[in-house]
Amino acid sequence: FDLTSDIDEMIKSCCIYFKKCNYTIEGNSETSFIGKYLLPFFDVVYLKNSKSNIVLKRPGQISIYQQESEYVKIMKEMKGSIDEQIDFGVDKPTSFGLLVEGYKCSLYMMEIKGDGIYISVMIKRFWLVEEVENAVNIPAIVDSLLFVKVLNVANI
Repeated sequence: FDLTSDIDEMIKSCCIYFKKCNYTIEGNSETSFIGKYLLPFFDVVYLKNSKSNIVLKRPGQISIYQQESEYVKIMKEMKGSIDEQIDFGVDKPTSFGLLVEGYKCSLYMMEIKGDGIYISVMIKRFWLVEEVENAVNIPAIVDSLLFVKVLNVANI
């Protein structure tokens, strides 16, 4: 298992995808945004055996009726994931969450350290490929998602 060549192959696959892409959102929905800018990375890195939550806000869209921030929502999702893992008897429950705010992504990891003490840490930050000039971000994106995959395999 040569990690460097695997990462290089993943990066190459993502670069080829974005080279063929026209870099505009076809539809006006979160689903089209996810499909265009985020799913190609998940397809390449393939985050199997993990509990990943995505809270996504399309660029420039702000709700005036929003009661909780997207950060609070994702933290609640991650806490719920840890609670489920505890119910299933997982020894070291860990949850990962990817907060996407426009094209800026923050990857969080949450663990439980004691009775009711949930610790959340931002472990990676990266920008999605919005324009062809942003293709330099692809290695950081692949590295971030691969980091989650490797950590999950280590915790199994």
